[in-house]
Amino acid sequence: MADPWHSPDPLLQPLLDASRERFVLDPYGYHGPVHWQRVYLNASLICEGEGIDSLVPRCFAFLHDSCRLDEHIDAGHGARAAEFAMGLREQGVLPPMSDERFDLLVYACRHHSGKLQEAEPEVMACWDADRLDLLRVGIVPDPRRLCTPFARLEETIDGACKRAMDWLEDRGWA
Repeated sequence: MADPWHSPDPLLQPLLDASRERFVLDPYGYHGPVHWQRVYLNASLICEGEGIDSLVPRCFAFLHDSCRLDEHIDAGHGARAAEFAMGLREQGVLPPMSDERFDLLVYACRHHSGKLQEAEPEVMACWDADRLDLLRVGIVPDPRRLCTPFARLEETIDGACKRAMDWLEDRGWA
């Protein structure tokens, strides 16, 4: 994989840089920027497939796990990511977005580890983008737990699993 600290979108580089400064775990671990890059790609594909705006899901990719304190169960990391997003907005780090879109980003971060499946399309794209990368922790994504029709497609799941498997093999974990 290319440099995990390089955003495919220059507009989001300040966000990725801020998340890098905040992140305390192994950048090549299960929840680090290599994962964020796969979530970014998944989000971009889902948004294209669903015909929805991708700004919120792409920001989510670089925020959702940035405040984790461990690689295992960290029940507060979503809420911390939501608070982090609020601070980044105040600092002008996040790209411009409406208050409504920002509220969707905060909601997506806060609730991404739960079992919710109903929300605004941008939020569902966020959650699916993350859930499609579950193979990295040994879980094949279950289409019944995905929110969007595009994410539930067999070829979408297969593509996401291949990307996760390639990463596991690169690490010598598969």
